[in-house]
Amino acid sequence: MAYLVIFLALLFSPARSSEVCKEKGKDIARLAREFRELRLVGGHFSGGAWNDDTDRWGGKLHKVMTQLGELLGNPRYRKADICTLMGKPDKLVAKDGSEESLGHYASIGSPYTPSQRDAKEEHLVYRWRGYHDYLYFVSYDSVIREAKWYFALE
Repeated sequence: MAYLVIFLALLFSPARSSEVCKEKGKDIARLAREFRELRLVGGHFSGGAWNDDTDRWGGKLHKVMTQLGELLGNPRYRKADICTLMGKPDKLVAKDGSEESLGHYASIGSPYTPSQRDAKEEHLVYRWRGYHDYLYFVSYDSVIREAKWYFALE
């Protein structure tokens, strides 16, 4: 029993926690860089030829975006952090009547309607396969609440 207590104390010590945070920071920076590079490659869903890295389920872009959503989709991050790491969203959706407002967003397959959203809520949309499938970060008053996927399931 004493060994278990010592093991848990070492595992969750501030020094260990700091190391984990540093490693996650390196992972996030690497994944964000890879996302920005793959985003420029394009593929079938952006009018080009099929590209396994960017178009295939489980391809590089899909995996990178999934990991970024898991790591960044929480209140430790702000809208500005996501934009700095991943670049400008393909769509920034707000309920404030701006050009890229919810009305336009609904036409690309959002599961939300205006009555379900608060004026302080925004969605940062990052396309994976056009607007068939995309990752979006839910931001409330500039704080990230979560990351979700929309899949057209065609």
